[in-house]
Amino acid sequence: MQANILYFASLSKGYLNTIANFPVFSSSDISLYARLMEASILVSSFPYPLPTDPLLNRIVVNAHHTREDLERISHAIGIS
Repeated sequence: MQANILYFASLSKGYLNTIANFPVFSSSDISLYARLMEASILVSSFPYPLPTDPLLNRIVVNAHHTREDLERISHAIGIS
């Protein structure tokens, strides 16, 4: 899983927020959720920390993702 986290971090090129060695990547880009859904990629999107706050989009990388999966996500985001 750590290899996937590092690889996706290299693909995101600072576009997404992350904490080193943590599998969650986030963005406050409100159009991100729709772009990923159009590509049939499901991510979480919810107001955080309060229900009145803007949406926070989260991508969770896991050990089952392949490099191709991660590249597909980054392409759908528009960062590669």
